Amino acid sequence: MDSYQVDGLIFDFDGVLVDTAEDIASAANRVLQQYGMSAVPVGIVRRYIGGGAEALMRRVLPEAPEDRLREATALFKTKYGECYDVQTSLYPGVEEVLEHYLAAGKRMAIATNKGEHLTEGLIRKLGVHGYFGLVIGPESVAHRKPDPESVELILKHWRVGPERTLLIGDTADDILAGKAAGTVTVGALYGYGAERDIRGARPDLVIRSMRELPGLIS
Repeated sequence: MDSYQVDGLIFDFDGVLVDTAEDIASAANRVLQQYGMSAVPVGIVRRYIGGGAEALMRRVLPEAPEDRLREATALFKTKYGECYDVQTSLYPGVEEVLEHYLAAGKRMAIATNKGEHLTEGLIRKLGVHGYFGLVIGPESVAHRKPDPESVELILKHWRVGPERTLLIGDTADDILAGKAAGTVTVGALYGYGAERDIRGARPDLVIRSMRELPGLIS
């Protein structure tokens, strides 16, 4: 397999750098509890992650009317803000891979549908904030992934070409955003997205562990 050479790496957050499922499930189930509904197992919530808080609530409450969804989304954000950093952890190999690319002089950024203040809080608590020059969340763009806006914003800031930039994501939306922006794309099969959906988006490469990345990307 050919080894790609890149100047910058753009990472999705949940399901790529960090496993946030336990805390997200805890907040979602607090919402359901308030509505007198049964809790949803973490394994199911894990499959629902991706697209932001509103998308999560639509999956947890598929038959809820729009006004209830708006209410539930606001409630989830409050509950999640209370527990977002309790059980969340880095995936195995993440810090060593980030250190590898930092030592190689590569630029790194995060493009996520998660709120920027939560993302910033987590990377600081987990001790990896120093690796990222930019964190772009929904507050900084008009259109979320799969729209390429967040990726293009990072490229514009870096002033680098997309062909020498890598986008690593665990959902089809991530891959589609990277491809629309013209980057090299890597599907993280260890995250929250279904493998068939990720492969269906036709990423350039796939990995089953973050530790595989340095062997593919020079």
